[in-house]
Amino acid sequence: MFKRILVVFLSFFAALLVLFLLGWRKNYKKAPVTAAEERLIQTGAMRRPRVVEKFPRLSEKKKQELEKLRVVLHTNFGDITLKFFPREAPQAVQNFKKLTEDGFCDNTRFYAHYERVGIVGGLPIDSDEVDAGYYIKDEVNEHKHIPGAVGMFRSPKFPDRGSCQFYICPTEIPESDGEFTIFAQVTEGLEVVQKIAALEVDARGQFQELILVESVSLQEASD
Repeated sequence: MFKRILVVFLSFFAALLVLFLLGWRKNYKKAPVTAAEERLIQTGAMRRPRVVEKFPRLSEKKKQELEKLRVVLHTNFGDITLKFFPREAPQAVQNFKKLTEDGFCDNTRFYAHYERVGIVGGLPIDSDEVDAGYYIKDEVNEHKHIPGAVGMFRSPKFPDRGSCQFYICPTEIPESDGEFTIFAQVTEGLEVVQKIAALEVDARGQFQELILVESVSLQEASD
């Protein structure tokens, strides 16, 4: 009797495991590689992309919930508050929310200021990793690169390579409209962004001092 119950239990557990793995696999697929990327991989200048993550489709209720959220970047230069654009960039919004909830965004840094996008952050201070282990597809939308626009950072040469890095525009950058995924907007702390953008950079556009994002919190909007 005991053996029969054990067999039934193990069979049930195995079935659940199979269903879980099948559901997990639906959210992932191999990242396609361009010819230019393949050349960089062969020279060791770039690692081979592992997976592309696909987040679930958002219901209207979930979109409204995400629109009410505020993301607060607590930096050593002051706080920066963002609001999400879940209707226009649902994948990027869910990705950033997940990274925040997982603690990935804590102890990261703004490391560069590039004219094409603004100040760039999202890199851990204690790691050489340049992504979160996966990529998400671009969601280019009608939002413009106005002061405080927040977008997914990637090389202009390689589409669909957004991951954990993001940028914030200190000023208007119209030449980048329609090229990158804008998924949020600064609602408070634009002066902090502009203060960071005014710091000295080297020939590569990288900051000479540490701009630390000590932690990132999610809060419901009070308005």
